[in-house]
Amino acid sequence: MTVFFARKRIERGLEEWQPLIEHLRKTAGLAADFGEAFNSEQWGRFCGLWHDLGKYSKEFQKRLRGGPKVDHSLAGALEALAALETTDLKCFRLIGQIISGHHTGLANGSADDESGSSFMSRYDNRHKIPDYGAWTKEKELAAIEAPRKETLQFLKRPDDKSTAFAFSFWGRMLFSALVDADFLDTERFMSPEKFAERANYPELERLHERFKEFMAEKTAQDPERPINVLRQEVYEAALSRALEKPGLFSLTVPTGGGKTLSSLAFAFGHAKKHGLRRVIYVIPFTSIIEQTAGVFRKLLGEELAVAVLEHHSNMLEPESAAESEEADNQAHSHSLAIENWDAPIVVSTSVQFFESLFAARSSRCRKLHNIAGSVIILDECQSLPTGLLQPSQAALKELAAAYGCTIVLCTATQPELGKKNWNLWGLEDVREIVPDAPRLFTVLKRAAIQHLGECDLEALATRLENEARALVILDTKSQAAELALKLEKTGRPVFHLSTNMCPAHRREILERVKDELDGENRLILVSTSLIEAGVDVDFPVVYRALSGLDSVAQAAGRCNREGRLPGLGTTYTFTLPFALQGESQRRRAACQSVIDQGLDLLSPEATARYFNQLYSLAAGGGGLDSENILPDIAQEARRFLFPYRTVARKFKFIEDDGRLPVLIPFNDVARADLEKLRNGQGDRKLYRRLGQWTVNIRLKDFEALRRAGGVAPVDRAGLWHELVNDSLYNQLVGLRVDDPYFMEIEKSII
Repeated sequence: MTVFFARKRIERGLEEWQPLIEHLRKTAGLAADFGEAFNSEQWGRFCGLWHDLGKYSKEFQKRLRGGPKVDHSLAGALEALAALETTDLKCFRLIGQIISGHHTGLANGSADDESGSSFMSRYDNRHKIPDYGAWTKEKELAAIEAPRKETLQFLKRPDDKSTAFAFSFWGRMLFSALVDADFLDTERFMSPEKFAERANYPELERLHERFKEFMAEKTAQDPERPINVLRQEVYEAALSRALEKPGLFSLTVPTGGGKTLSSLAFAFGHAKKHGLRRVIYVIPFTSIIEQTAGVFRKLLGEELAVAVLEHHSNMLEPESAAESEEADNQAHSHSLAIENWDAPIVVSTSVQFFESLFAARSSRCRKLHNIAGSVIILDECQSLPTGLLQPSQAALKELAAAYGCTIVLCTATQPELGKKNWNLWGLEDVREIVPDAPRLFTVLKRAAIQHLGECDLEALATRLENEARALVILDTKSQAAELALKLEKTGRPVFHLSTNMCPAHRREILERVKDELDGENRLILVSTSLIEAGVDVDFPVVYRALSGLDSVAQAAGRCNREGRLPGLGTTYTFTLPFALQGESQRRRAACQSVIDQGLDLLSPEATARYFNQLYSLAAGGGGLDSENILPDIAQEARRFLFPYRTVARKFKFIEDDGRLPVLIPFNDVARADLEKLRNGQGDRKLYRRLGQWTVNIRLKDFEALRRAGGVAPVDRAGLWHELVNDSLYNQLVGLRVDDPYFMEIEKSII
């Protein structure tokens, strides 16, 4: 019998070939293991065995020796369809979408769009692919059995729309299992030394033990201090609730109440009690993800710090080489940059998490199967975009219902996410972890809010002359940069934070600010909203440009945070004479309405009024699913041909035209990393470190920089670019491209 091969590699001048049947067998084994986490072991094995049948063609075997390109992914889909059509499983077309897209991504089922042809278009042109009939001579493949109908009972829901969403969601999760299995077996053969870098993590139980040691040491420090007594109360409530059955929980704690460590305590205890696999900590701001991950690494200690993976948009996810029919014909070292979330603790952003749940690209979907069986902590959950609230809720409900996940909604300003007549996709049976959350808000009140009315930057700068120490938070990067530069000219110490600064720069500034706050020096810190979550600073006075109530409350949480003042600190809100757009304007208007009602913005009553008004008014115009994502999914449900690519295009937390990372040669360590990248020494550790030196900019700004010679490719593949014009990076305000760029609202939720 002729031996067919999946791929070849050349090492030290010698060719080594991987038999195709071996690749199919190993991919099927991995996909089955991954699928087991969500009751889909049979389906994972089924897709894994079929996925590369097109490589049984003579044309593909010639391709391995330098012949022309060949479509090899449709063949397995055709055979899977044929096998499933003989059963009463109605979802067989969905399996065709999954297998045919294992490199190029999930296409739309039937409707073509601008990003490529649909699965049915490819199916209609199936006669154009080469003959791959040699696969029938493989006894192992000829004996493949279709999964049983009972294996899909866990996807049945009370109504048709929910069932449609469940099947669509499952299709993406199964696709993830197949893609990751294919990637991993390819990597195991092509780059065994790099494959060995994966999944070498300490057990979650070991991390839990170290965390308990850390907390014992921490709680022994000044335990009688009133704020520490309350933090201990929250911590113990989290430990107690962790023993309850999996599902949906909320943790409503005022800023400064120990929410982060208590949520982690819940996650570790809950995972141990119910045998869950990992903890996923989801943060709204890219700008502080490295700080939160750093806190976790520090408490775990140097030996166990490797267990923490931080993953956000500063990590490049190459799609050109990794997502094509040619993706597994050669080794791509940069494929190590595509994370699959196999670490015990994952710290990611809301955009990375939620957009992946609705993604179509194989690189973005790859990690999804590893979300199953996790404790997911949604920090600052009130930041979910109003226009995507219902699809986001649908995904959270599905993760809890069918994928063994527990969700913790963590915030000081708990949004109205329950099921209402204006939000039928709302969350149900959410259990609050803290027994008496409203009491905490009274006891932990550290600041009073005063509204100043309209105030421009000139008046604000003048007012700040009389403040010894103050934090100022503005809505746009342009405003923050302008104020910081204006204050710098006065000669007084001023610091600045925005996402125009690379993470390492922001971290350095924060450390300097904290050192200054420990002394008696005068200083002003001007920041965008990135400081409002997860950044532990304590100022006697805070100024916050009026925004959503949740943002104002977060700003107030940086005022007299540790309660060291004899009375309350003061947080001033003011309205700048600049118009906001879209979601930002809606949130500011809702907050102004609460102010007009005379309510204390830091009270639970004000929070409830604010979110009820924000969401209910939006719902009246269909604004909780403004892109009609859920109806799009339901429309194609009868034929099980879901519009994956259309949904991925519509589900965007950030309304912009895309972004690209620019590497900043910020210091000697950054320059050394850039030199390694330039010399082709990229590995997984390097790719992860690069996020510390990057600033994400809009595509049009990137093109302007490139044309002007401001950036240049740094790696051989041309995937990464570095800033080569040092004058464009200001040590106070970061990367400066052009004025229109700085007029953009601070979009750090990436």
